Amino acid sequence: MSPDAREVQLRRLAQPELASYADNDATVLIPVGAIEQHGPHLPVEMDVYAAEQVSAAAAREFDDVLVAPSIPWGLSHAHIDLGGTISIGPTTMLALAADVTETLLRSRLGQAVPRTTTGQGSTTVRPAPE
Repeated sequence: MSPDAREVQLRRLAQPELASYADNDATVLIPVGAIEQHGPHLPVEMDVYAAEQVSAAAAREFDDVLVAPSIPWGLSHAHIDLGGTISIGPTTMLALAADVTETLLRSRLGQAVPRTTTGQGSTTVRPAPE
């Protein structure tokens, strides 16, 4: 199977396929974005879309990397007055990322790595040092 043909989206795999990845200590990328304004020319999903696309492209470069469903909300309070923004606070963001990461690790997937494409979440959500 060519790397482009391999399904990298965790949500699209059945339990036997996921068990095989778990047996091989797979890494799971967690796309983290934001639903916020980007001016009149781009949709509010831009950060989420970019995080998903970059994560999927990166996962396709390796045999043992999957992409988790996205965390689509960010620390976007500064954009609320501009319309279309959905924002959560830093405590919620950290708790959400920690819960998602913990469940992936408990599912025996080797590493879970949050990946953000928005600068606002980059200091809040990052992999823990080893």
